Amino acid sequence: MKYLLFLFFCFQFFSTALLPQSILINEIMSSNNSFLTDYQGDYEDWIELYNSDSSAINLFGYSLSDDNGNYRKWILPNIILSPKAYLIIYASGKNITNSTNLHTNFKIKSEGEEIWLSDNEGNIIDYLDSITIPSNISYGRLSDSINTLRYFDNPTPGTANIGHGYLGISEDPIFSNKAGFYNNSIALELYSSENESVIYYTTDGSDPDANSTVYFQNFLIDSTITVKAVNNKKNLIPSKIITKTFFINENTTLPVIALSTDPDNLWDNDVGIYVDGTNGIPGPCSPEPKNYNNDWERPVTIEYYEANKNFGFGMECGMKIFGGCSRTYPLKSLALYARKIYGQGSFNYPIFEELRFDSYEAIVLRNSGDDYYSTYMRDPLMHEIVNNIDLETLAYKPVVVFLNGKYWGIHNLREKVNEHYLAQHNNIDAENIDLLEREQWIISGDDIHYAQMIEFIENNNLSLAENYEYVASLMDIDNFISYCISQIYFDNTDWPGHNIKYWRSRDNGKWRWILYDTDFGFGFKDEENYRHNTLTFVTDENGETNANPPWSTFLLRKLLGNKLFEQKFINTFADYSNTIFSANIVNEKITQISETIKPEIRQHIKKWGEVYTPDLLYLYWLNNIKVLKSFASNRLQYVRNHFIEKFQLADTASIYFNSNISDNGFITINQLEIKNFPWSGTYFIGNPISLKAYSKLGYNFNHWIINDEIFSKEREITIELSERNLVTAVFEPDSNKINKVIFNEINYKSAESHDSGDWFEIANTGEDEIDLSGWKFQDQNDENVFIFPEGTTIKPSNYLVIINDTLKFINQFPSVKNYLGNFDFKLSNEGEYLEIRDNYDFLVDSVTYSIIEPWPALVEGNENSIELKSSDIDNSLGNNWMFSKYKNGSPGETNSTVATNVIANNVTNIDYTYSLKQNFPNPFNPTTEIVYSIAVKSKVSISIYNILGEKIVTLVNEMKEKGNYRVSVNLSGLASGIYFCKLNADNFFRTRKMILAK
Repeated sequence: MKYLLFLFFCFQFFSTALLPQSILINEIMSSNNSFLTDYQGDYEDWIELYNSDSSAINLFGYSLSDDNGNYRKWILPNIILSPKAYLIIYASGKNITNSTNLHTNFKIKSEGEEIWLSDNEGNIIDYLDSITIPSNISYGRLSDSINTLRYFDNPTPGTANIGHGYLGISEDPIFSNKAGFYNNSIALELYSSENESVIYYTTDGSDPDANSTVYFQNFLIDSTITVKAVNNKKNLIPSKIITKTFFINENTTLPVIALSTDPDNLWDNDVGIYVDGTNGIPGPCSPEPKNYNNDWERPVTIEYYEANKNFGFGMECGMKIFGGCSRTYPLKSLALYARKIYGQGSFNYPIFEELRFDSYEAIVLRNSGDDYYSTYMRDPLMHEIVNNIDLETLAYKPVVVFLNGKYWGIHNLREKVNEHYLAQHNNIDAENIDLLEREQWIISGDDIHYAQMIEFIENNNLSLAENYEYVASLMDIDNFISYCISQIYFDNTDWPGHNIKYWRSRDNGKWRWILYDTDFGFGFKDEENYRHNTLTFVTDENGETNANPPWSTFLLRKLLGNKLFEQKFINTFADYSNTIFSANIVNEKITQISETIKPEIRQHIKKWGEVYTPDLLYLYWLNNIKVLKSFASNRLQYVRNHFIEKFQLADTASIYFNSNISDNGFITINQLEIKNFPWSGTYFIGNPISLKAYSKLGYNFNHWIINDEIFSKEREITIELSERNLVTAVFEPDSNKINKVIFNEINYKSAESHDSGDWFEIANTGEDEIDLSGWKFQDQNDENVFIFPEGTTIKPSNYLVIINDTLKFINQFPSVKNYLGNFDFKLSNEGEYLEIRDNYDFLVDSVTYSIIEPWPALVEGNENSIELKSSDIDNSLGNNWMFSKYKNGSPGETNSTVATNVIANNVTNIDYTYSLKQNFPNPFNPTTEIVYSIAVKSKVSISIYNILGEKIVTLVNEMKEKGNYRVSVNLSGLASGIYFCKLNADNFFRTRKMILAK
């Protein structure tokens, strides 16, 4: 803290000495939880300016910024600040500039960031350094000593900062034991490194304060409990509350989530969200007022542990009751929200491994919805069945929840459907999404585009090609078909009149549909529901028992009036019935999920058995799993018959596919890829199917044989099925198209002295340029995949390097430009299997490197890359590889065994941007490295300035080609202090603060 204040005073001295000013940053709040609202009722960060002069000052053209590369990020409007007056500006990101509502176009990070104030000429006149400020605490100047900065637990926006404030923040209390799982009781000690401080703690989930228990000596923990502690020292803000849950003799096999909150937030009749209470409103399935129907959010602490009991993450967040009718059940679903007001704006952890996201804004702990009394896995199962087709599905992980230290049973951890979920999965802006539910109920954005589409469909004949094509330009036809086919197969009768959500990106996006809340499916109502004609149910204009009002079936009914849509609809069901809906595949998924939660079911029933039906024992749960399997085993034969009846088809027929050469190509039937032969499936007589052949490099497609006769030499054909359908795709070798891309060099372990990260190099040993768009690199873990960007090519006799750490790589190889990255996994130091596949998923090359002979044996001191001795030898053999003769290897160049000259860069898709990275290390003594990028050939100037704005040294002053660069700095002749590095290139300006600490 003293060091931060020192930096601030240094800069204040520089600012005021160089440019005397009267407008000051007087007070800021970077985590406004519940203190001050803006005109919309939102709790936003705020900055208070103060005019210390005796005259009024016009602030027109003044600016605020949180970016030291752009000091004029937000410009103040024409506003007069009276003498000795204060001005509140919300740092909300809303970007509003009028005399009554001032909102910057940036927010202040709760962990702290620099805030800059500049005058109307662009001169910096005040500055606050990056510091962490607790929620509802402000930081600013004392009213009687404006050069003295303090923390205030009673902020005073718009007036002078009263009182003496606090010097800093108390240090966090220290626990003698880590949170986590123990087989025996433990003695817990709490202590602080600060003298004369007091630690308060609780064990009921409430936040400790001065009224809580004072810690005096260690205490025994012999059962699962959550301990919260806070440290408090005179003249300091109380520390952050530290929360740790200790699990004693808990044997769950599932991941664990511990939630802790003040008991009143859950059980109080006035404010509790988990009870009927006395302050409620009517809601779904509960016409009488209930507390749990309110849209109340309460603070909660979450601790997450993986199934192996390793700690994942812990943080403060918000909690709401989630769901419709299921909120009436004793065990309720919870939605958890990461918000800045609690500390972090996201759950920064890869919660769902299969998604490869490392942060989430919201998650749901679901009580299994309407499946609450049955299998506890229905909805997750259906999402799992279709999660590899073009549908928005929700990831799933079963977890055990502990609430305030008490076992709370199995919950289904899920993603939450909202605009942030859609933005994350589709890499788009959450603010630019229209998200609707039911009959055009708006969740986010608006319904204008959708309403116009529906109006067009109502007033036009979709059997006409031009009308159908227009509708297809507004909605994703394939997605809608997949969505409807899935719901029909599932027999989800709580749809489409309910549980329907659809969305689009406003950037020319088409409407798409989201799968969620499918609990009524898969034999939920009756164990023989596999017989139900759901196709008729969802195409009946009047609805079955009024479950589906006309608006809910309108779109499907109208689209089925187009013959092309009808054919695609029928064939999509047939494709899925032969693959993802196959009884064997679905039953395997049922077994996999049920076996995962099976060890926990008895404990869960023990906790909640008194509220289940009398028969709901362990054997009852097993029987319900059998209902799922019975549905999977019997459903398809009935749905096929429903399609035959609805579309007046003759019958089904089997089709058999073969190929004359193994692994030489693949075919598609409709949209289904078939790569393993022989293959057979069931389709409908009377509905034509399309076939297309794809040849692997080194082969050409020649012709189709159907029922022992040559049918066509066209690569793409349409056929009508008969009683006998034996199809063979014939390929022939083509020596002119043999692939020549190979692994040529691998760097899996760098020495600390020249760490360039993990990387490998491929070479094009052929005579033709090869398009690598959509190719894949992966290791022995199928989830570790790097996809080559569109437009990537490699010319003959050239190289391409694929890296996992840009900064490390360019630090070691600033002149190498022919690289791609980053792949987000590491190469094993022990050796492993690597492969490259083309855009058709054919294997191009593979290598299994090792650290033992005949591969180059890894020894201490020889940690160079390994390279192929020659490009025309077998790279699968270890004795054909050697350590590079170069310390850093030769990425992008001819291997050291052949030559040392650099091959010219011939990769076509490398795009650069202007940037100036933070120097590393920082603080430094006396040398540091600066990395920067140039987007186009430019005159580049890089200079170092001292805190008085005087230029110390010019590092670069010349024309530079586009690319990444590195420059070393040695300031051994200068005193410790703050310096600034400034980059100027083609009207791009960027400044970085550097700290020399000798």
